[in-house]
Amino acid sequence: MKISFIWIDKFRNFENLGFNLSSSVKFSFDIDSNKISRKKIEPLPKDFFGDTISDVVGIIGKNGSGK
Repeated sequence: MKISFIWIDKFRNFENLGFNLSSSVKFSFDIDSNKISRKKIEPLPKDFFGDTISDVVGIIGKNGSGK
């Protein structure tokens, strides 16, 4: 099991923010209908990261920004 999408309703200075953590599916959240939708995307080549790593995610931002 892996976490593929995170939605933040309101936390500190973050509000209505989604994070896609999958390289094979793109998720989006509709606030009005309160539903998550997903769309498959072009997969990376097999063993792109080697045989033991399935996904790589980077979170980039200034120091002290709450990453």
